[in-house]
Amino acid sequence: MVTFADLGIPFPLFEAPIATCPDYVGVQHCCVSRKSKDHCFRLDIGAWVKMNCQVCRGELFLTPTEDTTRAASCRHCGAATPPPLCHEKKAFVCYEALRAGLAGYTKDSDFGMISWEQMESGWTHGVPGLRLPGFDTRTTAEGWLQVRLAKETISEVTRTPKFVTWQGDRWLFQDVRPMIYIGEWKKRDFETRAPGGMRSDEFFSQVVRDYDPRLWQHVDRVKIYVFRDGLTGVYAAYYDME
Repeated sequence: MVTFADLGIPFPLFEAPIATCPDYVGVQHCCVSRKSKDHCFRLDIGAWVKMNCQVCRGELFLTPTEDTTRAASCRHCGAATPPPLCHEKKAFVCYEALRAGLAGYTKDSDFGMISWEQMESGWTHGVPGLRLPGFDTRTTAEGWLQVRLAKETISEVTRTPKFVTWQGDRWLFQDVRPMIYIGEWKKRDFETRAPGGMRSDEFFSQVVRDYDPRLWQHVDRVKIYVFRDGLTGVYAAYYDME
């Protein structure tokens, strides 16, 4: 199946087929470059574009469309923010602008939400009740555990498109490294990819996080979202269902 790399627009963290990306739309008008581009992505809820305040030139991260939650004043100087790049309900960004960090996506992850605020601070939004010995962490007043990540790591995740899920996408990490999304697996995939001498159900139990032994017999009825660690080649996955 065709991937973004096949089209000449690779993403380091997304090797799954293009069909698994809900926001890829092909040719569209990019709201950032203001030009028609061959490879564009939809900017929906949680997406943002990076703009500069027209008064102080400070960096702003704003929804590109007219929206009731759109910030109306500059977070640096209080001046009115620039007008929306798109006055319609839909906005699109080209591959080049997305990869340049001029737009991005808010993502859920093993360590909580990741967006432009986390890219600036270096701390993830956090997860309640999480314990991660050996990681650089801090606890919020509400008891959420935040993890310190390299800003380049957070930026890479936000500059990667989302993938189709039933209940919402979540980016998996191996240690402090974001893993590479490679797509959905079914029972046959676990059977053909199981290391020599290992039963496919045993391989399944090693790959899927929050493993439930009852899941194997229903594996083709749920969604298994699989990632690979770019350093070690280790697989990890999570699942959801309707």
